Amino acid sequence: MDKNKKALLGLLILLAFATLVVIGTYYYVTSTGENSPVTDLIFKYHFEFMLFLGLGGIAVGAFSYYLLGHEVVVQKEISRKNAGVLFELLDHSERIIVQKLVEQKGKARQYEFAYDSKLGKVKAHRAVKKLASKGVVTIEKLGKVNSVVLKPEILDALSE
Repeated sequence: MDKNKKALLGLLILLAFATLVVIGTYYYVTSTGENSPVTDLIFKYHFEFMLFLGLGGIAVGAFSYYLLGHEVVVQKEISRKNAGVLFELLDHSERIIVQKLVEQKGKARQYEFAYDSKLGKVKAHRAVKKLASKGVVTIEKLGKVNSVVLKPEILDALSE
């Protein structure tokens, strides 16, 4: 089935379920208290009705995940491949910095690159500036210290 058709079908099922719950709730809230066959049935079998709605919600969620879950896996794989290509296009000092950022969950101080990876202050500074100009990292000024933050989508792709 086409991915657009799957998405539309999943959305329609979710909307139908939500509409059913809203109409049922509205009917229950606006009932005048008189005995009607629907409210008598709901009150008589309220446990079964709640169980049915809960299982229906789980079924709708599972079916929607089944329809759309493959798309998420495909997107993650594409993201991982793109991050690998990005990593190969970086020079040695930039790779060291990105590896260090991935190890530290995407955030580190700029001076840590100079001391921990033995790049030197100037080389680390230049590599961070190049990464920032490429859009791989952002630099946050913290007084006289720079905090370097790896883009979240790149971090997610490289950390897997």
